[in-house]
Amino acid sequence: MGLENKIYHLINQKKSIFLVGESDSGKTYFVLKELIPFLKSKRLASTYFSDCDHIKVVPKTGVVIIDEVETFQDKEFLEKIRATEKSYYSKRYIQKVNRWFKKLKRVKVPSIYIITRNSKNEIEHFQKTVKTADWNKRVVEVVVFPRRITRR
Repeated sequence: MGLENKIYHLINQKKSIFLVGESDSGKTYFVLKELIPFLKSKRLASTYFSDCDHIKVVPKTGVVIIDEVETFQDKEFLEKIRATEKSYYSKRYIQKVNRWFKKLKRVKVPSIYIITRNSKNEIEHFQKTVKTADWNKRVVEVVVFPRRITRR
């Protein structure tokens, strides 16, 4: 089963998804150029937000796709492996993400949350440990995005 079909199947079951992959792996390209047209061909309306700051009106039907989402569930792990860095999560960034969580809480339809983690190890840890969304505690399926060569 292709990635588009896997995601479509989960969305049809009313499940939300964390689509997690490395930076510059082609997640956004895949969503915009492959997944959204695929969902449209299946007659499933989708609304895309480039990041949480752009969430304004939340649709009541279809699927919502939000890029550049963050979670704190693996925060301790990330800070531990980056212990030499000054602060992996600055106070300002934490405040910003908490504002995002308030916006994300308004989304009631099945959603695809695009998450970036910077290494295979970080992605594997995410996949093993993250099971719910920070903002509403609902169960979320983790789908790992394979690294691709993007066509721009």
